[in-house]
Amino acid sequence: MRKRIDAAPCGIITMTPKGVIHYANQTFADLLKVPAEELLGQHIEMFMNVSNRLMFHTYFYPYLTMYGTVEELLLTLRAKDGSPVPLSISGKKHLIGHAEIIDCVCISMKKRFNYEQELRDIRSKLEQVLEEKNKAYEELHILSEEIHRLARTDELTGLANRRYANQWMDQKLAEMSVGTVFNFIIADIDHFKNINDSYGHAIGDVVLQKVAQILEETVPGGGMVGRYGGEEFIIILPAMTAQQTREIGEEARRAIQAMTVVPKKVTVSLGSAEFMSTDSRESLLSRADRALYFAKMTGRDKFIMDKQVPIDFELRG
Repeated sequence: MRKRIDAAPCGIITMTPKGVIHYANQTFADLLKVPAEELLGQHIEMFMNVSNRLMFHTYFYPYLTMYGTVEELLLTLRAKDGSPVPLSISGKKHLIGHAEIIDCVCISMKKRFNYEQELRDIRSKLEQVLEEKNKAYEELHILSEEIHRLARTDELTGLANRRYANQWMDQKLAEMSVGTVFNFIIADIDHFKNINDSYGHAIGDVVLQKVAQILEETVPGGGMVGRYGGEEFIIILPAMTAQQTREIGEEARRAIQAMTVVPKKVTVSLGSAEFMSTDSRESLLSRADRALYFAKMTGRDKFIMDKQVPIDFELRG
């Protein structure tokens, strides 16, 4: 029977209520890597670190005192070589004669702990993969937003480019209801080639940027400013009347005239057209472009509405 107990698949010890070992089977001795006879008379807490001793005192002893038994207390003992020995300890108090003893069964939890560690490692790796995936998704989202922005933005001025401005205008025209107004302006910097020739393309770029800034600051919310190409800009004004459009155009013209980017005064000519029921984007743009051309041909630095242009202007132009 003794041999069977020594060879049991779990550690078995008997100790006093104060934790002094009176008996340890061979399995328990093997777990701690100590000869069984050396364990006799040793205190169980000799094989514990501070935190496990605290657990032993706050859980194991009080439970035995109150209930006479303790089940599956997880502790990590230290073997003779210092290696950790994770155990599940269950104990029961007995009275033999006038003496109390505690019988304990100690089941090795090493494999379970290893499995749990593997699971923690796997979980950690999965969390890392998920984090990397989320980071990659966020970077992809940022890149997608940047590509989307670049696809609709003029790089130099930051305004809407021609393609996006046309799309936006088409959308606003499609949303129009009967009785609403819609106005459109084309603005072109006068003698811009002379600015580039006189001061260089770098200064010419600064002029374009400054004009773009003034136009954006002048146009109220709900409107859009776009760079249509070269030194030409468009202003889309949904729900703006012809009079409001003139006021916006004149304000922008005066502000650009007051610029001090170069010694020579910079001016713009502007042509506008109001949407009619028979208009398409192309016809509206054509009428505004005709008004712009009339402004150029009659002195520049002015705002002209298409209805101010003589019917036979093309024949004279």
